[in-house]
Amino acid sequence: MKEKQNNFEFIAVIGIIFLMIFLSISVLLVFFTSTEWKDMYTTLFSIVGSVVGGLLGGYITLIGVKQTIWGQREQESIKLIPQKLIAIHLLKKKLDCFTS
Repeated sequence: MKEKQNNFEFIAVIGIIFLMIFLSISVLLVFFTSTEWKDMYTTLFSIVGSVVGGLLGGYITLIGVKQTIWGQREQESIKLIPQKLIAIHLLKKKLDCFTS
């Protein structure tokens, strides 16, 4: 459980560092060029939107892959049922030979 907590702390630290770098560059651009604040907000929101969209899309894909794997395993287990029944029948015949 502790490993998962460390991973989230690492992601939070990376996010804070990214935000600090972005804000520093934004302030420098506003003061030393003719860039307006609204352009910085637009850029920030587009970056955040891309990251959130990528995370949501990846999560939905992960759920779909898990369901596909689960369904495939279920199909494979259903395919093996006739072979198992034949094996049980043969085993029963062999046991009947010993008991008779």
